Amino acid sequence: MRRTVMIFHFYKKGRAMSKKTGKRKKSAGSQPRISVVVFSYNFEKYLAESLDSIVGQTLQPYEIIVCDDCSTDASWEIISGYKQRYPSLFRIFRHKKNIGHVANGKFGKDQARGDWVSIIDGDDYWHPQKLEWEWETLRNNPGAKVAYSNVSIVDKDGKLMEKWHKDGRPSPPSGDVFVATFAKRFFEGRRSLFRSQLMETQAMREVGYGDRDIDIHVDWDLKINLSARYPVVYSGRDAVFYRDHPQGIHHQMNSKLYKSALSVIKKNLHLLVDFDIDIQRYVINELNELLISLSRLSKTTPITLSLKDITVKSETAGELKKYLSGKSKGNGMVDFSPDIGNYRGENLIFLISQPRAGSTLLQRILAGHPRVHTLAEPWIMLHPLYALKEKGLETEYSAVDARIGLKDFTDNLPRGREDYLDGLRAMAGVWYGRALADSGRDIFLDKTPRYYHVLPELTELLPGARRVILLRNPLAVLASILKTWVNGDWNRLSLHRHDLMTAPFKLAAYMREYPDRYIPVRYEQLVADGDGSLKQLCAALGVSYEPDMLNYGRRPAPRGSMGDPLGVARHKAPSAESVEKWRETLNQPLYKLLAGAYLDALGSGILGALGYDYDHLRRQVDNLSAPSAEVSGSEARAMLGALGLEPASVAAQQRAVPAASREDYLVS
Repeated sequence: MRRTVMIFHFYKKGRAMSKKTGKRKKSAGSQPRISVVVFSYNFEKYLAESLDSIVGQTLQPYEIIVCDDCSTDASWEIISGYKQRYPSLFRIFRHKKNIGHVANGKFGKDQARGDWVSIIDGDDYWHPQKLEWEWETLRNNPGAKVAYSNVSIVDKDGKLMEKWHKDGRPSPPSGDVFVATFAKRFFEGRRSLFRSQLMETQAMREVGYGDRDIDIHVDWDLKINLSARYPVVYSGRDAVFYRDHPQGIHHQMNSKLYKSALSVIKKNLHLLVDFDIDIQRYVINELNELLISLSRLSKTTPITLSLKDITVKSETAGELKKYLSGKSKGNGMVDFSPDIGNYRGENLIFLISQPRAGSTLLQRILAGHPRVHTLAEPWIMLHPLYALKEKGLETEYSAVDARIGLKDFTDNLPRGREDYLDGLRAMAGVWYGRALADSGRDIFLDKTPRYYHVLPELTELLPGARRVILLRNPLAVLASILKTWVNGDWNRLSLHRHDLMTAPFKLAAYMREYPDRYIPVRYEQLVADGDGSLKQLCAALGVSYEPDMLNYGRRPAPRGSMGDPLGVARHKAPSAESVEKWRETLNQPLYKLLAGAYLDALGSGILGALGYDYDHLRRQVDNLSAPSAEVSGSEARAMLGALGLEPASVAAQQRAVPAASREDYLVS
């Protein structure tokens, strides 16, 4: 969301097209006339809760319109019951046959007689003050035609799962929100837009709605066109509850998501014509990322949009600015001079994990695909992206001075940091392109586990790339590092402090903040069910499933000296025998103590985010047969100190009493 907000402010300055404004219609009486339109189709489990939340609004609706799309359950009986109880408030309609959500939606909007309208699906519900809060927001922002609130996702039983806007994060945009709406970057870390907004009925009808060709994304089309013409304001309240359940429409229509989104994009790209070129590029990049994501659900090969796809309607063609050295082709298209920052990484797969988590195995498997080329471990994006960080870089020269110099340089570029990133994109395009040049393949797999240090920056830099995060039991990772690289030398263990202590936290944070930007793979599932796991992964990557990929031992290893040359070479295909090997390595007094301290340092929250249960792992460690009495205090401190840990009481550990929390071990 941070980048969207930045673009949003710049867009307000640079946009040439003015917005329509005007005074709001005055409603008769002391309160506005608000129509609430409810769409119903087989929501009998949730419909009463939805309707009760509307009836119970502190700002009473002018009318409640319920449109049932020929439900086959008890929905119509429930709706009829509300009509009997509130005859002057409810207007109810039932189609004789199912006409689909787009046609039903258009029908419902057409019925609205109030000056303002808000729409809700019959499986969702509202806070009692939803309409009051949004109306007050509109009153405080003259000229605004749309108000929205925060959305909370609940499960089928009404249990809160998450909020779209999380406390402590930058507020969602308000005012001129067209860029954020078109790019679908409204709430940080999500591809979601405002929902159940309160909008002026006349404004809704002016922009149009109900395009059958758009299908499931018809609401996105409506919001794009509303935000292109009118200010949209945020109430700052948690007022809308969106129910996520298997019968929800988006779960039923995955195959249509890509086609529908592409229809919306093609219909509205002309709205970008009068924007500055960097805004155009930003929206195009975000839309390409969206299409890639949706194509995986629809099992479709996505198209790649470019600046050339921003067409001009004939009536405005004469007003098009000739950006850079662009030359009109006379057909509404524009040629631009080469754009060095336009590479998005569409031909890339990044494989990121903790080191010793099995990334070489997965790399060898993926390299068996006829479209995928790889080299051992490139690392090429780590240094230039890490250079943007204020802390952490260590060099023979002064890293602090280098950071200051880089900041001075980028601050004085025309577009600041964005120009630096454009340079990196150009560099990446050249390097990865040349790596593929003689391979006969069109996708490059960059397996660099330590990209965990720069995952958010890597996502911003190359949003079109596919990011695979490989997860493995942290105890197995610890055991592998101890056996492969440490062998009792605690100085060596300190070299892997970040791999053990930083990586889990950064991976968990990225997975939480960017839930739609990565593909998870679990090592234990990969080796137990290679065929099933690989089918899922190939589908998510948008490539065909090739069964022979699992037989990696038949193919030569990727060129280069990095990676795991030993463990993977023991087998010709994935083997589950390594899943429990950590027990053997850690089943000695000193390592057993370290394993317990490591789990406590990570804590149940991080382990849970990575998909592992703290209590289960802790019991497994405590049940190891190795005694603890042989561990001396000095040995324990040397070992734990290598990872920045410190036992609260070695004596307590010797009595096999597990530490209670991470704070018992962390050194301040």
